[in-house]
Amino acid sequence: MHVAEWLHQVKAGEIMSRDLVVLRPEDPISEAARLLLREQISGAPVVNDLGICVGVFTTSDVLAYEENRAEGAEESPSIYYRTPEPYEIGSEEWSRWEEIEQEFAQSPEATVEEYMTRDLVTVREDEPLYEVIRRMIDAHIHRILVTDKQSRLVGIITTTDILGTLLKEARLEEANSHRSG
Repeated sequence: MHVAEWLHQVKAGEIMSRDLVVLRPEDPISEAARLLLREQISGAPVVNDLGICVGVFTTSDVLAYEENRAEGAEESPSIYYRTPEPYEIGSEEWSRWEEIEQEFAQSPEATVEEYMTRDLVTVREDEPLYEVIRRMIDAHIHRILVTDKQSRLVGIITTTDILGTLLKEARLEEANSHRSG
């Protein structure tokens, strides 16, 4: 099967993760940072009491919070860091996050809702992988939310999920070619 055909055949629901780590809009930033640290993830969907996805809170939002705090202070922030990408999250990156999380604990009044990204990029379970990838590239994002018709969160697809699916398909194709050849 050709790649283009395969990308149109595989559906979002087949590769999405259903075991989700989620935040609530009212969660304090300090708790959200702690959750990202504990789960070693670079972002999480934000859902309301009805299960409707209302935003995404990512490490970029953590940076916005820190910059906002620094603007109110006379000095620059004491910690300089960059947003870890999913493929480079390791013990060194997360040790920095432990320091950042300690700083958040000093001002727990800010909430996830104040800093989350509200401009959501979503797909439905029945949409082809081709469309998932196109939307992620167009929006310059590393995760895409899978929602139902009522905008309730049902899953998430990350770049790691896509790469894992591609690798699995390549291995199957390779095994099949060895059998027939």
